[in-house]
Amino acid sequence: GFSLAAVEPGATQGSEVFIQYGPRNNDQLLQYYGFVEGDNVHDVYILPPIREWDIAALEEACGRKVGPGRLEKLDRAGLLGRATKLDPSPTETEAANDIGGVVLTRATGIDPAVIQALRALMSSDAEWEESGEAIGNFAIEVSTENERAARTAVRKAMEMELDGKATTMEEDENLLGVLRAKG
Repeated sequence: GFSLAAVEPGATQGSEVFIQYGPRNNDQLLQYYGFVEGDNVHDVYILPPIREWDIAALEEACGRKVGPGRLEKLDRAGLLGRATKLDPSPTETEAANDIGGVVLTRATGIDPAVIQALRALMSSDAEWEESGEAIGNFAIEVSTENERAARTAVRKAMEMELDGKATTMEEDENLLGVLRAKG
């Protein structure tokens, strides 16, 4: 058996006890505790690194071509992610994102550094020249058209990621409903 002792003042025998799991995403909750939360504000999804994105599909979606030298500059700045995993068998304390994938969180959205990289990547030749070909100058919005192109690129990358999954969100939600009804 086991015993439980309350150390907080005001706890009385027979009263309800709550567990605080902390700020955990659904992967962690499922792995360590066996459940997930709908609309978990701490949920995270990691897209593949930008270097693995279909650039031609982004160009088509945005109506812009990636100009010469941009991918190379982003790569030198470390904004495309890594080509390979650093360690094929990471320990429990190592980050699950060792290839530099694009992090999306329910609470904050996409990493601002990724938006900056996409602003530079999808910039027109004029925007690129006006920036002095410096990625740092894309930290803030440079034009409405450029911002639209960067956000369209993110949306297209997310759509391609979802299209690559075996089931749809609706199918997953139906399956969860069936499992809840059984449990």
